[in-house]
Amino acid sequence: MAEVHTIRYIWRPAKENVYRHGRDQEVRSVILHSSCGREAGDLEILTGGTEREVSSHWYITRSGKVYHLVNDADTAWHAGKVNQPRYANSASIGIEMEHFDPDENHPEGQDWPRIQVEEVSRVCAYLLKKFKLSPKDIFSHEQIAEPPGRKSDPVNFPWRDFHDKLEAKLEYDWKAEKIEEA
Repeated sequence: MAEVHTIRYIWRPAKENVYRHGRDQEVRSVILHSSCGREAGDLEILTGGTEREVSSHWYITRSGKVYHLVNDADTAWHAGKVNQPRYANSASIGIEMEHFDPDENHPEGQDWPRIQVEEVSRVCAYLLKKFKLSPKDIFSHEQIAEPPGRKSDPVNFPWRDFHDKLEAKLEYDWKAEKIEEA
């Protein structure tokens, strides 16, 4: 039997106006996003505290804090228009990461802190095991968006380092544990 590791998260539930209860399809992919914002504002947006109708199942800060916002059994609104049905909101899990991609206000963008990449790989390992997926089922928002070029996130994400960390974590079994409610 494999050693069991635990994802510890803060439960901050999204309001019902930014997700749908249940799913029309089984989970077939995990989509990584970058927020172009900061923790407080990102959480406000992703939990339905603004006019924007957007959410995500998981949110991971630059300091490695993990938030769970929408139950994995429900449909978060994170993907928008996609190029294949397996990436649709109803068939995917969305992970939003606190990060400024390069733009006119941040021409250099930001680095990807080691602790953040570590926690993203842990959450992904948990999700891959939970839904019987493989690392090949993890995509960037850029890869799945329709039309091509509509999205570019997460820009400069360290994919090789992420996949190395992920592969090592897939040797374990995983569970998730709520450590606090926000």
